[in-house]
Amino acid sequence: MSTLWPHPPYAEDQPHAHTILTTHVLFRGFQSGALLGSTVGLAHYAYRSFRPLSSSPSSTTSTLTTASGLSGSASKVRPARVSGVGFATILRPSSTASLLGILAMSIALPLRMRGREDIEWCDRSWRLLENKGQVEVDSWSLSGAVVGVVAALRLMRDSGSGRSAESAGSGERSRMLRGMSAVTVGMRMWRVALGGAGIGASMGLLGYLGWRYGVMRGRRWNDEIGDAEGVRGAKLVG
Repeated sequence: MSTLWPHPPYAEDQPHAHTILTTHVLFRGFQSGALLGSTVGLAHYAYRSFRPLSSSPSSTTSTLTTASGLSGSASKVRPARVSGVGFATILRPSSTASLLGILAMSIALPLRMRGREDIEWCDRSWRLLENKGQVEVDSWSLSGAVVGVVAALRLMRDSGSGRSAESAGSGERSRMLRGMSAVTVGMRMWRVALGGAGIGASMGLLGYLGWRYGVMRGRRWNDEIGDAEGVRGAKLVG
């Protein structure tokens, strides 16, 4: 996202400063809220998956039927351990928290920048685009958000396209679709897309951290090339 903006050599010449800073702050609020919401949803799903089974067969069977749309022996299957339900369970808190993050930043930004001159907007926006790490985070996060939207909408379409238990079969995909349909019932398409975007942006951020500081150990290709050229130049001079 940051690579799409023009980036002049000097901060005072930075165009679209207000737009750049506003979109950056709102996206960070969206991403922070989505990361928090996804964490809460994942913790809730993990709790439901590994909690002890209820001693009451009727309550366990009812929970199983509501969460996954499956019927069966309550003593053999735990309610939340249905393939595909984990992703759907995180959609709701992710979409809600991402909306709250956007709302919070839309209030905080005007308060923070109230009375500031245009040169200050230009300076902040220019420094955002100048920061290579910031640009990489934006690129990874936006790519992950796009993938998350596509995945969430596709799963929603598959679960609600009339593929019932009979048409989907009795395999793993059937359980996933029925679990998705049970969890996403009542959710509008925009909310499913927003939740998917939040989960994807969070995964993109984690992927960036793993790549940059795990695989690359904080180094960039340009840095390595520059170091190699510097060593070669030193040898020639020597």
